[in-house]
Amino acid sequence: MNKSNYQHAIASAEQLLSADRARHRVEGNVQSDVEALLREMNLGTLEVQYQTGEGPVDIYLPNRQTFIEVKPFPQARDPDAIQSGRDESAKEQLDRYVHAEIKQEDILRPVDHRNFWTGILTDGRNWHIYEYPHELNSKPRLVDSLMVINESQSLVSALYSVMGDEMLGKEWIPAKPHDLFTTRKQELDKLYSEIPSTAVESTNTKFRLWLDMMKASGMIPNDERAQERLFLTHSFLIVIVRLVSHSMSSGRDPWEWALRDGFASWVLGYSRAWHWAEQLFKQIEEYDWKKRRTDVFRDLYHEFVSETDRKLFGEFYTPDWLAEQMVVEVLDEEWMKRSIDQVYDERKDGVGVLDPACGSGTFLYHAAWRLASSEYLREHPYGKRADIICRLLNGIDIHPVAVEISKVNIERALPGNPTEGSSALQVYLGDSLQIHRRTDLFNQTGMMRLTSPKGSEAYVPIDLLRAPSFDEYLRRMVNAATKDQELPRNAPANVDQESLRTLHKQLQEIIKQEGNSVWTWYCTNLAGPHLLAERKVNRIIANPPWVKFSEIQVLERKKAIEDFGKHLGVHMGGKQAPHLDIAKFFVLHGRKLYLQDPNTDPGAWLVKVSALRAGHWERFRELHKDTLKQSVDLTALQPFGGGDATRCCILFEHCHVEENSASKLVANKRVQKKRIEHSESLNHAKEKFELAESLEPVPQAPSDYARLPIRQGATIVPHVLARLGELPSRPDQTGSVSVVTAKSSHKPWRDVKPQSGQLSADWIKEIYTSSEVLAYVTLKELPKAIVPISDGQLISEPGTVSSFWRRLDELWDVHRGLGKGTPKTLLSRFDYSRLLSVQLDIRTRERRMVIYPSSGDHMRAVRVAGGSGYVDSTLFWFLVKSAKEAGYLVSILNSSCLNRAFSESRESGRHFQLHPWKKVPIPSYDSKDHRHRRLADLCGKAEALARKTIRSALKEKPNLGQVGLSKRIRDNLGESEIGLAINDLVSEILPAQARD
Repeated sequence: MNKSNYQHAIASAEQLLSADRARHRVEGNVQSDVEALLREMNLGTLEVQYQTGEGPVDIYLPNRQTFIEVKPFPQARDPDAIQSGRDESAKEQLDRYVHAEIKQEDILRPVDHRNFWTGILTDGRNWHIYEYPHELNSKPRLVDSLMVINESQSLVSALYSVMGDEMLGKEWIPAKPHDLFTTRKQELDKLYSEIPSTAVESTNTKFRLWLDMMKASGMIPNDERAQERLFLTHSFLIVIVRLVSHSMSSGRDPWEWALRDGFASWVLGYSRAWHWAEQLFKQIEEYDWKKRRTDVFRDLYHEFVSETDRKLFGEFYTPDWLAEQMVVEVLDEEWMKRSIDQVYDERKDGVGVLDPACGSGTFLYHAAWRLASSEYLREHPYGKRADIICRLLNGIDIHPVAVEISKVNIERALPGNPTEGSSALQVYLGDSLQIHRRTDLFNQTGMMRLTSPKGSEAYVPIDLLRAPSFDEYLRRMVNAATKDQELPRNAPANVDQESLRTLHKQLQEIIKQEGNSVWTWYCTNLAGPHLLAERKVNRIIANPPWVKFSEIQVLERKKAIEDFGKHLGVHMGGKQAPHLDIAKFFVLHGRKLYLQDPNTDPGAWLVKVSALRAGHWERFRELHKDTLKQSVDLTALQPFGGGDATRCCILFEHCHVEENSASKLVANKRVQKKRIEHSESLNHAKEKFELAESLEPVPQAPSDYARLPIRQGATIVPHVLARLGELPSRPDQTGSVSVVTAKSSHKPWRDVKPQSGQLSADWIKEIYTSSEVLAYVTLKELPKAIVPISDGQLISEPGTVSSFWRRLDELWDVHRGLGKGTPKTLLSRFDYSRLLSVQLDIRTRERRMVIYPSSGDHMRAVRVAGGSGYVDSTLFWFLVKSAKEAGYLVSILNSSCLNRAFSESRESGRHFQLHPWKKVPIPSYDSKDHRHRRLADLCGKAEALARKTIRSALKEKPNLGQVGLSKRIRDNLGESEIGLAINDLVSEILPAQARD
């Protein structure tokens, strides 16, 4: 400790001890002041709300093996007093956290039991310091108690005395480490642009192999510059991940060995890039990458790979608590005992767990932790434990970076290093669906064909691929071929020598023309999934990619998946085809391909909640009904945040959650406002949610109104070409106005600047969107859009009469999608499926148009005058015979007692669309029925109350939007006689569908 640190620590301690006592009655204030002191003391890594196996401790100093639990003043005065709202004292709470960490430490590595842990309880003025032997359930020794301390020097001295002068181990890598490597990425970009001519051919070979693998995924960007950018980013991330893996190993190999295989090995191709990698390795070695139990590579990937490129792969990384829940249920105690013994005896066939879409390895990481924590594993020698775990874990992913991250995340969870090093990790780059299985990879003579980027071929004997450590022998062969040496000796037994000599010669020719460093990696990954399908496993856990069929970019891949779907018996045509989710293929085919007994072996899949009810999953549900043991709807927990696309469920096959075996469960929050953080442990997360049996579904039947033409609004987008961002100017003498378009928020349109120009004032029209439609009423100010009409009809060639429209149309042509169904002109986009033209025919101003949202958490509806504005695609609309009938329907649609019926009518996410009319039997309006007439009258009163509510709410909060305003309206109506009367009448009309 230097003098400067000490002085700063004393000053911080003085500030802590002199703080107003009223301020320190809030725990968060005490903690922030304690943290400030500890940072000034320079004690190494400081973790806040660190997740132990028993919940989060307030402060953890891993380089001092110290836990600090903070309480509001004066609640640390008596550490043995039972805490309010708990059944334990603060001291017992601290004991739990320390012992949980000791247990975790014992799992990962042999621990020197002479080490001691420090536990501290404080409320800022009272400090209790304990020493814990490194033993489970050990009794702590009280080192010091500083009661209502006022002397800053005494406090700092006491803390330094128990936490020592020397740090234990390295500082932890930050939870979000991207800032450490931003400059390194910029350096690599520059190096790539300056590759010397001697390294160009070898680098191009690696780029083309990477490109071939990316094309196999079906999701490669079309633009060449985007491809090059992605190649560089993937190379950068793989270099980091490989060097991290090397820094954690106990071997003595030079760091370059970590980069000798794969497409990222181009960084060793010339001296300046080699030096860059060396400096990067030195930076990586400064940190401990293993002890942090969250996926730090997830942050690197999200920061360095663009959102667009991530979305291509449907990447939603599974929260730790959710992955742990699925792993615990699938890898049961009996399976662990049997499997650990079996692989220890070198019997690997038919046993193990597979994640066929492993991504960054979240499930495999938690599977490794569960196995490492097992009492059955502890029965085996410590040096063998990592080998046993590696033999049981299997992963496949089509994304090259994901595979590398998955491997290093498994290594971070292992108790020590496997005997065979990283070669022991059975995670492969490839297509786990194996759509082209054997037809173009293996020939009839038992050979696997390798095809180089320039079309040369080499044939690898399958017997070599099946041999233990085949990748090490293949690497020796590639090195020998590079140096033009003879075939290496000591080939695996039972492999035909003539076939090996032929392969050796083929590799020599390819390497002379195209370079080396990639063939061992390429062959291993190409063969891995196929060999795994032969060997089999008996457990599957996965979060398969959430990619729609319509989002696949490469036509060859799209056609292959279409044919594959037909082969599986999944309907690939009709209106549902664009929404078809690729995840269902993983579930249906993954079981057949990889499980030892597809009829009984357990599995768990995290998929969109639409799997439980959407129309495009109907055939899947039929095929899957005998396998599915239990489903868990996670919608209320929002593991991936809000929004339709991220609502999910678990499908448990031949297993179920331990505490509830009901076939259909729903997860509910215990406290609505408490969000479960991504990195929380399962034990702590369980305090925030509970599993309950799903309620019996609301009876469904079609409405009389299902026969009406109920239409979606027009696709008047993108905003930057369709909507006005500012009010238009007053018309000039020619009837023209100056306009400026709005800014778009979605790619690619958000990169287009708002456009300004002149237009006919007749083209500026008000439109209804979901943002303006509340319960019963709309906002007064409706957005303006550009609609090229004349005499009540769309102008067929608006570009001939408006240069500004012509400019907008040209921008549309440049940035629109390339799919065959994408409209070719901006006008055809607006009038897609004549959804705009049909609205031009509405002449009535009577309030008999009913509008409701395409999607939402709550149904809401309004009645408006037909022709008063155009309806956009976020809404559905239809016309009825009278304003009375419209009022009757709007009252029913807004009634709170039918909210569950409307919610259950949805088939995916939050989308209502036409489903309410197919599934909620709303009867036709009957003017002779007094209940119908009463609902129509009450609609007018509800509209008046809603308008009054809006005025009051906006006066209080001027920026309140649709969600907030609609909630205010629902709350006010729910407490009013009007709302109660509406619910009573609706419950009489639809007693089977109404719920309290």
